[in-house]
Amino acid sequence: MNLTLKRRGSQLCLEQYVLLSNSKPGALLTSKLFMVQVNQKQFSASDLTFESATLDESTAGVTHFQAHLGGPGFEVVLHLKVFAETALVEMWPVIPNTGPEVCQVARVDSFSIDLPAASYKLFSLNSDWGQEFQP
Repeated sequence: MNLTLKRRGSQLCLEQYVLLSNSKPGALLTSKLFMVQVNQKQFSASDLTFESATLDESTAGVTHFQAHLGGPGFEVVLHLKVFAETALVEMWPVIPNTGPEVCQVARVDSFSIDLPAASYKLFSLNSDWGQEFQP
């Protein structure tokens, strides 16, 4: 898997993705990357101010990216771990309160992506205890 994040002014955007090495890149110019609801208002990466980013490659085969995005009285630290030679990606936001007022976090969508129009197959697994791997 290959994800391209790009800074546009004060915003962080997911510009394109490639799921498999033989697939075409998908443009994601409108993708929100994630969504959080704080103090009854929804925010995505495009609504927050990009402040800084760090990249940690100290663990062999793992790249850990952290983006710090500022909002009104809170921050979203978006963690993204990519594992080499796999299509596995871990992504999660951490939302610390940076202001003097209480922040009410009502919803967190750790990943939000707009897929281009195409024909897709959705595979899902659902079962009882011990039956997780039977479609």
